[in-house]
Amino acid sequence: MKLVSIDKNDSMHFCKEIKSYLSPEVVCLPILDKLDKKKHIKKAEQAFGSYASVSGSVIGVLKSQDCSGKKIPCVMLKNDFQEKTVGSASRKKIVGLSKEEISSSLFTTFLKEKLSLSSFKTLVVSGIDLDPLMANETFIQKEYLQCLLETIDMLLKAYSGERAIIAISNRSSEVISVYHNFLGTYKNIVLKMIPDLYLIGEESFLTKYLHVRESYLYLKTSELYTLYYQVKKRRMPSEKLITISGDFNFKIQVFLVKLGTKVMDLVKTFYQTSLDDYDIYVNGIMQGKKMPIEDLIVTEDFLGLVIMKKQEKKIYECIKCGKCNAVCPIHSKPILAYKQRKKVPCIECGLCSYVCPAFIPLRKYLSGDEDE
Repeated sequence: MKLVSIDKNDSMHFCKEIKSYLSPEVVCLPILDKLDKKKHIKKAEQAFGSYASVSGSVIGVLKSQDCSGKKIPCVMLKNDFQEKTVGSASRKKIVGLSKEEISSSLFTTFLKEKLSLSSFKTLVVSGIDLDPLMANETFIQKEYLQCLLETIDMLLKAYSGERAIIAISNRSSEVISVYHNFLGTYKNIVLKMIPDLYLIGEESFLTKYLHVRESYLYLKTSELYTLYYQVKKRRMPSEKLITISGDFNFKIQVFLVKLGTKVMDLVKTFYQTSLDDYDIYVNGIMQGKKMPIEDLIVTEDFLGLVIMKKQEKKIYECIKCGKCNAVCPIHSKPILAYKQRKKVPCIECGLCSYVCPAFIPLRKYLSGDEDE
């Protein structure tokens, strides 16, 4: 396994407390189904194919932007701040539920697919933030660890699992201490400190590092919490953790926000800095995309923003040093993609661009997107 460390900016620091932004004036619900004549929607109610994160009145339709940069039609929902909710009553406990009861409680397709297996021996849980300037997985463990452990216990019993391995970065000292307060009562859950290598939290790399060869189920801690919420509350989460970081203020701040929140509303509320002299990367500095955020909304796959000072980097001719080929974790050939303009296998990790001494944005050539 060929993974590398990413340089850390020692001037960046984590804010210890989560900030909340849970009372937006308006949220935007992606229209995934036919548009009907609903005028008032309750929190957690399915409307237009989406689940409402607040209760309120429909006031219009507009084009918003998701974290891939795609424009999506959305319904604007004016928050009435009543939090009137639809859905069944919460379960008092989840440990002891059958596979069928767990599956029938799920709203998200990707979780249903992951949990469609009949059994597994090992549950592999990644608590590692892939991007060096994101902290969502870290703070989910700090905030919701008891919920995560309860969910792991539920899954092991329902799927006849023998053990769970939770992998966290060996740099996460605060998270390690939180685990030590709770793990003593869970004899079949093991905590593994993993070297601080980029991408090691991804399924293929993590299971290889842990030498997991038996049948397994892989979940990130964020997925585990989403699973907990759906099974326990019997409805979709209306909130999620996101990160805003970068050298515009040298802080890594995690926020709890409503799904459908306009990202610019959040930024304007908490930051007074003009962003004209900054580049904004959506979903991280390594795997994310640089894009404008005026129409961006918080969706389930939105992780956060990295806001960095603009730097004029001259792009030089390729010097054929081979660093991009050497660093590729899947042994692809970035230099050939750049030279021949051919699409080659790529997981869009950004490492080839990161190591290139000529500052060539190689990642976009590997994905066949040279006009990006």
